[in-house]
Amino acid sequence: MMDNRVFNVNGRGEEFLAETLRLAFKQCGNNTTCCGMAETEKGLVLVPYLNGKVSMPLPELYASECIPLVIAWLRGPAAAKIKLEGFDVDMEHDGSNIKGWRVFCGDWGRVADYTAICAVTPAFMWLGK
Repeated sequence: MMDNRVFNVNGRGEEFLAETLRLAFKQCGNNTTCCGMAETEKGLVLVPYLNGKVSMPLPELYASECIPLVIAWLRGPAAAKIKLEGFDVDMEHDGSNIKGWRVFCGDWGRVADYTAICAVTPAFMWLGK
């Protein structure tokens, strides 16, 4: 896994989300699996190995096997509690907004103190007039 990965994609729809997750996994390596998930203030974090802090240990899952879990999480109450910031917010402007998601990782592939494949958060897509 590269230490200096950069990943930040927002969008909407399950098919685009599935392709984005596949790309995030591929960026970590061709055979990357997810061994756990953690709900954090930043969103749902998918991790490649367990480190004792993961709230949801999983059997080793490939990207395609994680997709239904991520979709279910985005539809659930935990995702609704995430405090959106920056470009993810339901901002008032002269257009409209639609619900979507963002898949990302931070510096050094970390999110909320986890080494991550990626994290997923709800996000709004801003549409101009």
